[in-house]
Amino acid sequence: MQSFITRLQTFMKSCLETCRNSFCTKEFLISIGTVCILSTFFCTIASTAILSMETPARDAMMAEQGPVEMTTVILYGVCSLVLLGIGVYQTVSSPPAVRLAAATKPVRRGPRYPFLLSLFVAVFAARELDFHSRWTSMDILKTRFYVAPDISLMEKGVVLIVLTSIVIATLMVFYRYLPMVLDRCRSGRIEGILPVGGVLLVVFSKGIDSGMGALNRAGFNFGDSAPIFLGGMEEFSELLIPFFFLAMLVGSFRIKSEREEDVALEMTSGEETTSSSRLAA
Repeated sequence: MQSFITRLQTFMKSCLETCRNSFCTKEFLISIGTVCILSTFFCTIASTAILSMETPARDAMMAEQGPVEMTTVILYGVCSLVLLGIGVYQTVSSPPAVRLAAATKPVRRGPRYPFLLSLFVAVFAARELDFHSRWTSMDILKTRFYVAPDISLMEKGVVLIVLTSIVIATLMVFYRYLPMVLDRCRSGRIEGILPVGGVLLVVFSKGIDSGMGALNRAGFNFGDSAPIFLGGMEEFSELLIPFFFLAMLVGSFRIKSEREEDVALEMTSGEETTSSSRLAA
């Protein structure tokens, strides 16, 4: 037991040291600060525009499955399908003997582990479409779903299997990508900044939703304008998340292409040096 506690303490210290080295660099702070400022500016301008609309148009824009929400879902869908297509192409283009292995290995060009990322992004789209409450008797993210006596064990079992699969996929994404993200954060590169920015947007949007609900239950009255403005901030911050996914997707191709050019240049330089050495000899 003492050995386990010691190893756990060592692991936590290592994690804290890694985070400190990654998130306290000048390059990271400048880059993430820029992303936060631009994101806040966009959400503020868009929410102010919504607030200035006439009530019918405003309600239509911000309604469930309205233009803003469906744009978010469509962007998630595009990103998930592109990742799925990359994974299928990688598998089909591989020799038959190694297709199964190719489906689980990182691709040479584009994002690593595309099938895993496709599933991860699809979960975001499903959450935006309220799948957590659409197909079941009540919200599966609420504790009372699992203790309610009027919900069958079969329904609870299926939900637990689905949620367990999502949790495993999420943990795999963090396991595969967290070291790379932390490494890129040190130099303020896009592969590290955009994932952190996406996490901050998720926290920000859910914080607005939860905070407004808690304050309303406590009896605070914000008037008519504040809930509309804050609701717009929540929706437009959620809209930015799939844009970040798409930017990371495009960036993964550009970055790997640049690396391949650098490798080719290094190989060419090495061959020229070797040839020169032989001629000199």
